[in-house]
Amino acid sequence: MSGVTTVIDAPHIDGVQTYARQTFLTIHDQEQQATLVQYLYLAELDEHHTVMTVFITEDDGKANSLTRNDAADLFVKATQLMHV
Repeated sequence: MSGVTTVIDAPHIDGVQTYARQTFLTIHDQEQQATLVQYLYLAELDEHHTVMTVFITEDDGKANSLTRNDAADLFVKATQLMHV
């Protein structure tokens, strides 16, 4: 397995510090290889509470049911529910 992680723009949420990373993971054995994309989003609500979401999808060139924008939208909604 090998991978490359990069910092990406995190969704803006008022009053919350957010971070985002994108990782391409290549998993291979003697017979086949697959590339996965992982989106990690983190929000610091305060000193003791964080929200983290991780989305993994196969990077196979096909239309995925969960896109990067969908993942970011779910992260924002989850964070807003926790940030009262």
